[in-house]
Amino acid sequence: MAWWRHSGLAPDPVLRAFDDAAFDRIEAAIGAGEARHRGEIRFALEPRLGWQALRRGLGARSRALQIFGEHRIWDTEENTGILIYLLTADHAVEIIADRLVNQRLPASIWQQACQCITRAAVPGGQPVEGVLAAIDLLTQALIEALPARPDGVNPNELDNRPIRL
Repeated sequence: MAWWRHSGLAPDPVLRAFDDAAFDRIEAAIGAGEARHRGEIRFALEPRLGWQALRRGLGARSRALQIFGEHRIWDTEENTGILIYLLTADHAVEIIADRLVNQRLPASIWQQACQCITRAAVPGGQPVEGVLAAIDLLTQALIEALPARPDGVNPNELDNRPIRL
């Protein structure tokens, strides 16, 4: 049934929630958080995988790794890039984090952030709220692990606008 979910013919109520206003809210939350820590967060939303990807057996994790590379989320001075990837056709959430973030944050944080999104999206129909909760959770952890530099220098190395694929 993966072909049906990824065909574009199946109804996708999760995707409908992500309008321009939702993207504005997510962008603002990322920007506000990044002012308080040295991490760089990106959110990517993909409705479905293409037929080529499905035929090759590409899943959400592999696709998230591709996006992490293609959008150069790994390319920050301190290796602090984080990608939150949501594949709505599969209701799949993947988080990819660069080296320093993985070293400094507890391993459990990634599962907790994913659960914020899946718990809000699937049964509750509030996927945007789930993404915002995940961003807030990561922001709080990053404030402790990678606080903003005392000299106030904190360049925004990655665009805060969500990626619409």
